[in-house]
Amino acid sequence: MLLVSLLNFITKLKHLPWFEITILLLLMGINGHAAFSDAYNLPNNWFTRDDAYYYFKVAQNISEGQGSTLDGINPTNGYHPLWMMVCVPIFAFARFNLILPLRILILVLAMLRAATSILLYKFLKNIVAQPIAILGTLYWAFNYYIHAIAYQQGLETGLAAFCLVLFLFSLHRFERSRIDAFAETTFEKLKRIAILAISAILVTFSRLDLVFLMCLFGLWIVFRNSPIRYLLPLDILVLTLSSVSAFIIRTGLPDYYQYSEMAIAMLLISLVLNISLNYFLGLYEHPRSYSVSLLLKRSAIAIGISTTFTLALLLGLTNFEILHGNFPRSAPLIHGVLSFGLIISIRLIISLFNQNKNPWNQSAIEYLKTNWRTWLSEGTVYYGILGGALGVYMYWNKLTFGAASPVSGQIKRWWGSFSSRVYGGSARTIVSFFGVDAEGDLNAWHPLTTLVGKWHSQSKLMYSIPLKYDFRYTLMLILALITITLLLLINRKRSARITNQLAIIPLLAGSVLQILQYNITGYSALKEWYWVSQMILISLIGVLLLDIVTQKMRKNVAAYVSLYLIIIFWGVGSS
Repeated sequence: MLLVSLLNFITKLKHLPWFEITILLLLMGINGHAAFSDAYNLPNNWFTRDDAYYYFKVAQNISEGQGSTLDGINPTNGYHPLWMMVCVPIFAFARFNLILPLRILILVLAMLRAATSILLYKFLKNIVAQPIAILGTLYWAFNYYIHAIAYQQGLETGLAAFCLVLFLFSLHRFERSRIDAFAETTFEKLKRIAILAISAILVTFSRLDLVFLMCLFGLWIVFRNSPIRYLLPLDILVLTLSSVSAFIIRTGLPDYYQYSEMAIAMLLISLVLNISLNYFLGLYEHPRSYSVSLLLKRSAIAIGISTTFTLALLLGLTNFEILHGNFPRSAPLIHGVLSFGLIISIRLIISLFNQNKNPWNQSAIEYLKTNWRTWLSEGTVYYGILGGALGVYMYWNKLTFGAASPVSGQIKRWWGSFSSRVYGGSARTIVSFFGVDAEGDLNAWHPLTTLVGKWHSQSKLMYSIPLKYDFRYTLMLILALITITLLLLINRKRSARITNQLAIIPLLAGSVLQILQYNITGYSALKEWYWVSQMILISLIGVLLLDIVTQKMRKNVAAYVSLYLIIIFWGVGSS
């Protein structure tokens, strides 16, 4: 009897999630060592940015009944609400000992990082080979850059990362259950979409600027049975890029900021016109369902009509002083040329990777008649819940603080309007404007941009090219992106499947839009911890590339790299 019990116990031990348990124990051990180290270590090596102490002091004041205030006198809403909710009970302990909350927070950050890593592993192992999933998890768990940016400072980044990975995991489960449940009722579908919307609320309130990402994910969910899910987020992205780029090309930086309102107006007009025209001209069918010549013809018609109407509308709005100021007349034309090239490129790339034609077999109007009720009901549930929660938050802010959005963001936009650089100022170069600067706080795509920057600085060939730094560096970055695309072509079918399951397209579009929403209107003092979705996206793209490139050598690669990552991170706990 004892032998049987022992064998049962051993069997249960074998089925325990030892990888996840090991991740948890290692991270808790490392952070635990730091948490119980000398008090001098905490503010000097961990919480070294003053932004964290705005959270800490406000949280302490809230816990002591003084309200949401930093100085005990003036109310403030200059924080992301979900992280403040986490900090309030922790900093209630400050009444007993000022250092104790910092020690607790280090342990909470370790649990957040472990939970994010474990959830990431559960997400990845159903999509890529298990050794690659392990590698991706270990990269997130033990990479020092991620530690320093997302967890060491005590800011909201670690919580935002957890909420975003939770959303991706929930989305993947939604996709899998959608495939398995053919007899699912409409109510059950809407219920699961509502759950995704609640996850989206958590992401949004962990970092408010991630609302753009969550809005794009709504399109990915609602149009999931159509090529529109891929094409619409990318069209929104390229139309935004081309609208802003048109003004930058025409006026340069920093003169662009004199016309930023016009650039936004042109963007909004072109989004409405181009997306509508693209739909009714059949450009949201699968690109393989029509020829390249037809693609060129349809795109030319759409861009020609939208450019003409955009220019006419801008002239009319300025003449009637609905829009104030002037604008370069060539900007809509440049926007049209750029949009034409980018919209065609998107469809050619998708047709290159995705071999399934998946034609509508209906006209655009018939397809709309068939699906509009489903799109409307699902969109209403998702955006109604997300928008309703955000609306309640903004209304409460307006009543309580006199400002619907955090006052800190409004101040930084005000700083960005200064001609002086005393507060950092708005972006002044093309690479910083688009968040691909290899150095500084606008390096949103580390380690890709950092590596390209190092290659550029060490390349004698690049320095021999008679161009400015921004153009040489951008050229090298484009070459790096082409190389990544060629690597994915090694196995096009698998690359397309993993890209779809990892939701890389909405992640990419939303991450770029998050950067642009700061720089389009001018924003000062951007910080490196803003770029949460970009860190996750780069990690997922790395996983995708590893899966494609190392299919025959996965086990050895996983073993060596895992050991390397653990060794280089080992000293973090005492740093």
